[in-house]
Amino acid sequence: MYDLIEHAESLGLGVQFDDLGARHAHIRDDDVVVINDARSYLLQRAALAHECGHRAHRHVHAVGARETRQEWQADEYAANLLFGPGEYARAEGMYGPDIALLARELGVPARLVLAWRRAWSANLSRALLN
Repeated sequence: MYDLIEHAESLGLGVQFDDLGARHAHIRDDDVVVINDARSYLLQRAALAHECGHRAHRHVHAVGARETRQEWQADEYAANLLFGPGEYARAEGMYGPDIALLARELGVPARLVLAWRRAWSANLSRALLN
């Protein structure tokens, strides 16, 4: 987790832990990411990486389709922080395309595996068109 905290700090974010009830994390107005300390370590890491994605993309609060796009971007950023193509390929070589098994092997929530796949597919499509 320390490397993610350092990454958050490099983006200008502080990091604190507190019980947030149903929420995993959020960025306060004073640029502090609050991580729900009642969640598992896996979910804390994913939440911090996700919030770093919002900061890196300079997201502001949005609703509707824009909010969905921002959440996808933050998840893709988080996935790339937490694992890379080599790790993904090894996991897929061991378990095939099963999302739940890949997520368990990579130590991330399933939504980050889906986000990584979505980004990889989009990048591949762009490369083929160019």
